[in-house]
Parts: sequence; C-alpha cells; structure tokens
Amino acid sequence: MRRLLPFISFFKYELLAVISFFTSRFKIYHYAHSLGCSISLDAVITGPLRDCLYVGSGTRINGLFNLRAKSGKLTIGNNCLIARNVTIIVNTYDLNKSVSIHSMVTKDVFIGDHCLIGSHSFIMPGVSLGDHCVVGCNSVVTKSFPSGSVITGSPARLRSSRVCD
Repeated sequence: MRRLLPFISFFKYELLAVISFFTSRFKIYHYAHSLGCSISLDAVITGPLRDCLYVGSGTRINGLFNLRAKSGKLTIGNNCLIARNVTIIVNTYDLNKSVSIHSMVTKDVFIGDHCLIGSHSFIMPGVSLGDHCVVGCNSVVTKSFPSGSVITGSPARLRSSRVCD
C-alpha cells in the first residue's frame, strides 16, 4: 500500500488537471454557441471569458487562438475569420514606471465586421481595425487601420485598400 501512495497522489493531481482542462473548454464552447460563432476548443483565453471577449455572429476563430486580457476587452465583429495561431494582446505595461503587475495598462482592441486575420499574426494593445480589413500572415499590427485596409508585415503597414459591398 505504501508503494501506491505516491502514484495515487500523482494520479489525483493529474485527474484534477484533466477536469480543469475540460471545464475551461466547455465554457468556451458554451459561450461561442450562445453567441452564434465558432471558437476552437484549443483557444487560450486569460481573464474572465464573458468580460474580456465579445464575438459577433458568424465569426470563426481557429485553433491555437491566444487572447491575453486580464482586464480590458476584445471586440470582434460579425462574420470574421481568424486563422490558426493568432495572438491578440489587450494589456501592456507602462514603461515609464518600473515594470510590475501594478503598472499594467489596459488598451481595448476592436476588430470590425468581415475581417480576415492571417495565421501567426499578432495584434497589439489599442489597435482598432475597421470593417473588411485583411491582415496578412505573420503580421504584427501595432496601430489602427481604417475600413478596407490590406495590411502585412512586421510592423504591419498598409499595402492596399479594397472596396467591399
């Protein structure tokens, strides 16, 4: 029996981790279903789900989506497509102060309707993208862009504009 005690103790913690994992995935699924959108079950969302994320209907968020929002809000419009491995950051640090958890600054992020965010892209705090924007793969978006913008690069720059109905 003594030999089994470490194994049972280890198994208990592994079981709790699995239960926690599936509970968080169920919350994401239930939240997405209630909004009429699709969020991949392997999305990583820090912060309270209902307080930091609003997703419009018809929006699809693919695998390995990463939202870093301990406070603040990410708003994604209707019928958007967010590719695999996209990271959106809502919080940053005030670099004029010593960096600590207390110097955290919140800058909300807004993504308009009918936007496409390419895979492996980063959207930094305070960015606002208008409707019908396209963000190319591997882009780092550090500033806001108007509707119809096609942006690529690191840092992202306006490559062209498109007119959509």
